[in-house]
Amino acid sequence: DEAPAARVEVAKRLWRQMPETAWLRRNPWITDHEKGGDAGLYDLLLNPRDVAFTVPAFNALIAAAGLRIVCLVEPLRYDPLSYLSDPKLRPRIEAMDMMQRAALAEAITGNMGVHIAYCVRADAPVNSAPWDDPAAIPCLRELDGAKLAAGIPRDGVLRVTFDGLTVPVPLPRLAGAILSRIDGKRSIGEIGDDLAQNGTAREVFAREFQALVAAMEKTNRLLISAP
Repeated sequence: DEAPAARVEVAKRLWRQMPETAWLRRNPWITDHEKGGDAGLYDLLLNPRDVAFTVPAFNALIAAAGLRIVCLVEPLRYDPLSYLSDPKLRPRIEAMDMMQRAALAEAITGNMGVHIAYCVRADAPVNSAPWDDPAAIPCLRELDGAKLAAGIPRDGVLRVTFDGLTVPVPLPRLAGAILSRIDGKRSIGEIGDDLAQNGTAREVFAREFQALVAAMEKTNRLLISAP
């Protein structure tokens, strides 16, 4: 029943005295209460409209609304197979569905402060992006293809970081050549035509392009432009 200003004052006093063992002290990736001033502290800890959701609870909430999660953003960080290489663990994870993997990722990483999902109606058909359509136009979200291609490490592995979690993303051999040609204007077929003029066989391009999609789509950076 206290006024927001009074609650903020108490919270600030408690924060100054909070032991080092407190989870908020030990999590360097959640800083709203420190960098956001009183508004940030209130929004993070005191906002009566905020409700914390684990992945299973979030999924249940969406299902109760007659919807289905088709993608959690970014997919790469929600899939433990992206960073767990132990051969005894991987078969167990491979047997899990998408939401079970996401719940496991949430539990073991400990750095997820928000969940973002793309949803459809629960009875909607399962669709996938038309990566095999030569007329489809690939695009890179907030990235420049030429610069990204030039920055690929010598070992061909991108290191993508999500709030302190570094995930390796191995790229196919022709990743640089393909990425440098993705400008949001050229279609998949046109990129293949361009590489064919440089001696790349069509079947090689098709194989390398699909490998690049498998690696990069999960980062939520490589997408198909809307028709």
